[in-house]
Parts: sequence; C-alpha cells; structure tokens
Amino acid sequence: DVCSSDLGWCLDLDTTMHDGHKYSASMSTAYAGLAYPANLDLVNYVLNKNYIGKKAGCSGRYMYGDVQRAIWELVENHQSSTYYLGPWRSCRVNEIVSDARAHGGGFVPKAGQVVGIILLPCDLSKAQICIIEVPFGKYTPQ
Repeated sequence: DVCSSDLGWCLDLDTTMHDGHKYSASMSTAYAGLAYPANLDLVNYVLNKNYIGKKAGCSGRYMYGDVQRAIWELVENHQSSTYYLGPWRSCRVNEIVSDARAHGGGFVPKAGQVVGIILLPCDLSKAQICIIEVPFGKYTPQ
C-alpha cells in the first residue's frame, strides 16, 4: 500500500485502501478534486523538508503521523481520527503547517529534490488518492 508507507502519502480522507490489493491509477502533478489543490506547492515543500526524525520545536521528534496529518490539513477540508497514523501530536502538525504556509508558497522542486506525483485511482470509489515522492532529475523543462 503506497499510501501507508514511506513511499507515499494519502491525500483523500473519504476513501480507504486495503493492504495486498492491487489498484490501477493514473499519474499527475495536479488534481483539481482536492479541497485545496492550490496547496500542492506547500505539500511539495513539506515533502522536501524531510521532517521525519528531526527534532521538533515543541515536543520530541517529527513522526510519520505528524507529516501525514499536516498534508491532510493542507489539502483536505476536514480531518479524521479514524485512520491509523501512528504517533502524532497536534503541536508538531501545527509547526509543519505553519512552516509550509510561511515558506512554501510557490515552491517548485529543483534537481536533487523530490516532486510529489499524484496517483489518481481509476475507480475513485474503491481507492484513495495518494501522492508519492519521486526524485526530480537534472532535466529542467524550458
């Protein structure tokens, strides 16, 4: 399950996925169906900050759950407590979201960073929309 591993992140709180099941999807760098599609620059900023394991300003170290919850806050219009995130704290989530809003506007990945590629399921009723981190190469579009 790409959306619940270190390979990717869930963008959609309205649909679940099941481990071991194969899903078909198309790839995109933008998706207009998100509550806040304009915030994908902020999400790309978060993906490139590599928060997990770094010391947080408020408490402990950033965890996978902190980053996932921050991504949801940036692209969804609601939150969920039903999905298993592992450890997370609202103060760490708030730090990530505040950093993204303060510094991530207009962020565009450069060579050596990652770009978030959206996996849009062929059947939106059976699988969630995910974003995966893909290394951004040296090619720069003109």
